[in-house]
Order: sequence, then C-alpha cells, then structure tokens
Amino acid sequence: MMTKNNRILNVGVFLGIWLLAGCTYYEIPPKPVEIPDSVSFQLDVQPIFTANCSVPGCHVAGNLPPNLSEGSAWVNLVYFNYVDTTNVDNSILLSKLTVGTMAKFASEQDVAIIKQWIIQGAPDN
Repeated sequence: MMTKNNRILNVGVFLGIWLLAGCTYYEIPPKPVEIPDSVSFQLDVQPIFTANCSVPGCHVAGNLPPNLSEGSAWVNLVYFNYVDTTNVDNSILLSKLTVGTMAKFASEQDVAIIKQWIIQGAPDN
C-alpha cells in the first residue's frame, strides 16, 4: 500500500529525472582571433578606443591618461611612449590590455589588431 509520502517522493523522483534528462550542454566555441595583415590606425585601432576607452570619465581630455579621443589618441600613445615598436611585447599599451587594469575592456580580437598596428611601426594612418 502506497502512502501519501511515498507518492510525493515518487512524483519528486520522476520530476527530477525528467528535468535532468532534458538538460543539454552546448559548448559555444570562442570566435577565432583573426590577425589582419595590414592595420589602419584610423579604420581599425581608433574605433576600438572610441567604443571602449574614450568614453565620459575614462580616457578623454581632462581624465585618465592617455587621452584616447579621436584626433588625440595617436599622439598620446606614440609621443608619451605607450607603444614600443622595437620590442612590441614591452609596450605599456599591450601590457595594460592583456594583464593590466584594462584587460577586461579589450577582446582578444581588439588586442590582436592593436598589436599588429604596433608591429607595423604604429603608423598614423
């Protein structure tokens, strides 16, 4: 003879199995990082800064250096030694974007584009 507690337990076990059987785990693979052969500061790098860095309260005139606003970013990065074209991995900018305080704001794709720009000699193009 099945008691009320046994029926509740059976229903609970059935629902638990039913819910677990319906779960499926899908792993979404990360997008592969594409490193372009040629990078333009104005077309490729500046849009990254404009979207993520030169926002109110961050890297704009009068706030945190360097000023990464359009028209100021290249001068601030190059003349204030945030990029090192002879030892790219030693660039302050790359360090900040990979392991530093700004790493959470840059995707792997953003870092690849910026690194390629520095490898190319950090031109104002």
